[in-house]
Parts: sequence; C-alpha cells; structure tokens
Amino acid sequence: MKGRKGRSLRNGTLILMAVVLLLSIAACSSARDSSSAKSDSDFAKMARSERAASQPMAEAVPSASVSLTSAESDIKAASVQIASAGTGGGIGPIADANAGYGRKVIYRAELVMKVERFKTAEEQLMNLIHLSGAFVLQFSDSRNEDEVGATYVIKVPSEGFSSFLEKLQKIESLKFEREVNGNDVTEEYVDLDARLNAKKTVEARLLSFMDKATKTDDLLKYSNQLAQVQEEIEQIKGRIRYLDQNVTFSTVNLRLYQSSGIELVKNKPQDEKAFGQRLGDALSGSAKVLRQFGEWLLVIIAALLPVLAVVAVIGLPTYVIARKRSATRKIRLKEERKAWNKPFVATEQSDAPPKNEALQEENASIPERPDEKDENR
Repeated sequence: MKGRKGRSLRNGTLILMAVVLLLSIAACSSARDSSSAKSDSDFAKMARSERAASQPMAEAVPSASVSLTSAESDIKAASVQIASAGTGGGIGPIADANAGYGRKVIYRAELVMKVERFKTAEEQLMNLIHLSGAFVLQFSDSRNEDEVGATYVIKVPSEGFSSFLEKLQKIESLKFEREVNGNDVTEEYVDLDARLNAKKTVEARLLSFMDKATKTDDLLKYSNQLAQVQEEIEQIKGRIRYLDQNVTFSTVNLRLYQSSGIELVKNKPQDEKAFGQRLGDALSGSAKVLRQFGEWLLVIIAALLPVLAVVAVIGLPTYVIARKRSATRKIRLKEERKAWNKPFVATEQSDAPPKNEALQEENASIPERPDEKDENR
C-alpha cells in the first residue's frame, strides 16, 4: 500500500512540473509576440491612429454615448414647436446650457404684432432690446397708404429669451401671433468634440513622425496628411463656434406694423377766385415786391456807406482843388487872349468909317419898294 501511495505521489508531482513548464513556454512565446508587435513601422501606427479616429462616436466616447442613450427621451422632448395667438399665457421656462440641463438648444421665435400706434410701440421695443442686452441683427421698414411697419431680426441672450418674450407680449397690441422653435444640437456637439479630440491626436502623431523622418518622401507624405487633418480640425472648430454662438444668442424674428398707414395728400381742383380776391392778391403781390425792393435797396446802401464815406473824405477836397485850378487857368487864358487881340482890335477900329456914314451908304444901296415911293409922293 505504501509503495502504491509513493508512486501516485511521484506521478502527481511530475504532472504538476509538466504543467508549470508548459505555462512558462507559453509566457515566453507571448513575450516574443509582444516584442515583435512593438517593432511595427511608424506608418502602420499612423494608419491605426487614423482608423481609431474614424471609429464611431460610441467607441470613442463610451461615457458620452451612455449618457445620451439614457437621456434620449429628454432630447426628443426638447425639440418643441409652440404656436400661440392673442395675448395668452407665457411659454414656460427655456432650457439653456448654463441652467444645469446639460443640453445645447438653439431657439428661434417668429412674432407678428399689430399695434395702434407704431411710433410708440417701436420706442418701447427699442427700450426692451437695450435693457435685455440684445441687439438688432437686421432691420427693414415700409411705409405706404395701407400700413406703416418694420421687420426686425433680434439676437437675444439665451438665458433671457423667455423673459424677453414675456416683456414683448406686454407691449399694447391689437393682434399678437407667436411661434417658438427649439433645435437640440447636444448630440451633434458631443460628436464634434469627440472628432476634434481624435483629429488633434492624429495631428500630434503626424508632427512627431515629421520630426523623426529622414527621407524626403516621408516628409512630403506626412506633410500632405497633416494639411488634410488640420483642415478638418478647422472645419470642426468652425461648426462648434457656430453652434456655440446660436446657443448663446437666440433669434427673434419680429414684424411690427400699424394698419392705418399714411394719409396721402391728393391735389384737388381749386375754384376760380373772385375779381376782388384776385385784385387783392395782385395788390399784395405788388406791395410784397416793392417791400423786397426797398429792403434790398437799403441793404445795398448800408453796404456802400463805408465806401461812400471814404470817397467823400478823399475825393471832395481833390474835386475842389481841381475846380479852383481849372477856373484860375481859364481866367489866365482869357487875359492872354485879350492881350494878344488888342493890336488887331485897334487897327480895325481905325480903318472902319464913321457909323452914320456907313448906315447912309447901306440905306442907299437898298432899292425902294413901289409902295414906299407912293408914300413919299
């Protein structure tokens, strides 16, 4: 019995040693496999990185996908479309990313308001926009005989979107129509964030490969792939910025109008005026012309007074002096002329016959008329 027990004990020990030996051999082979796997080329690593970047979002971000799956009903409920008319109740609380809901929702409201006085309602709207921290992105107005109105595209902070609509409803209006739409972009936002992180990882590896590359062909290949990856990164960043801006600021499209419009002045034919009215119009027109002429004349005289004063001060003494000189010169010339003519006058007087004799000779030379002869007889 003792011999049998010893032999079985030895056999069990041998079996145990064989099992341990087989396990050690398997461990060595796995170590060799791991070392050979580590000796893969850099290009193979890059290919695996790109495949990992192109995996679905559920594999890249498992926790995010789990949270999205658990909140699927909330996401579907967030896509709302509310239409209300008149001056009914409010729209309730609005979910935003900063309120603890953990969602990215883009809100858009369409409103139409008919008011009694457009100018007053417009002033109230501008005050509300200023106090709410909002701003007008687009504006257009129209004025005709049917209505006076304007259309506004307003960007409102998402945390004040609900209160802005409530205050807008308090503006006195004859007609109020409102439609609010919400678009939940949480899933798209998480997907973009995961893709961005994966692309950044690929970019970092490509940069490290370029630093280690020694061949020109490898550098060109890595450079082309890096340019493509960086372009995709910028596209993802641009889309994320767009979503952030639209989530942060909601959009309100408002049409505000007054139906009375502008009263157009039409030219009506005027009746002919009476004779007395036309005469009065003519007299008043003439008086107006004369008054304007007198005013202009006074203005011209007032403008010329300084010039006339200067001319009088300088020109009047000059005129007096010149006139005196001219009179003196005339007297002197007259005296000289007399002095020159004295000898000739004396000679003529000495040669001329006496006055009586000259008259007799002149009378004798005139023939007598027949009637004068009869009278002499």
